Amino acid sequence: REFALHLCVSYPHDPRTGVVHLQVNQSVCRMGLVTKLLVTGAGGSMAGAAAAWYYTKQITDCTASVMQKSGTLFHTVQKPGVHTDVWQVPFKPELTATELSRAFWTSDVMRLERKILAAANVGKARTDEEIRSMNFTVGEQVGPFVVVAKTDSEVLYCWHEKIGGYSWLAVTEDGMLQFGSALNQSPIVSVCLPPHLIYARICLASAHKRLLAHVN
Repeated sequence: REFALHLCVSYPHDPRTGVVHLQVNQSVCRMGLVTKLLVTGAGGSMAGAAAAWYYTKQITDCTASVMQKSGTLFHTVQKPGVHTDVWQVPFKPELTATELSRAFWTSDVMRLERKILAAANVGKARTDEEIRSMNFTVGEQVGPFVVVAKTDSEVLYCWHEKIGGYSWLAVTEDGMLQFGSALNQSPIVSVCLPPHLIYARICLASAHKRLLAHVN
């Protein structure tokens, strides 16, 4: 506090009157404010990143291993010029793709996304009760996400055909829950990719948390 006072305030002495005048260096004060805002913003970003890391610390990137295999529904959207990312988390109780989808769409994070999309009148709004009764057959829809293919262990959604927007949920035989995304590569996608990768992990972590709460 004393250091800031010496930076921003000076006390020049008038030798004719003996009066001390208080002057404030506004440029230094403004610089101090900008610095404080930058430090605060950086601190907030670091705190947010730390929170995201803690919340998603069980989520791992399995893009390479999934894309090296063949025969999944997600491979049908793999084309030149398409970005793909896949994340996974272990979950030992046996699940079907329908059960995973119900947990995913009624998780805290996706519930909030559904409310935002419904407020913007995007796609078909669904309540938790409706989602719990869905079988996620081809043609069924949650918001803008339309089921375009399904097996007992996978569900593939298309949410924007023109930009190649697809989402994929799957359960594996070795007890993994997987969430994948596909988008046509573009300058806009490149800019949006870093936050998307974080958000994708958060979405899967939220579904995992929902399933754990149900099991426990």
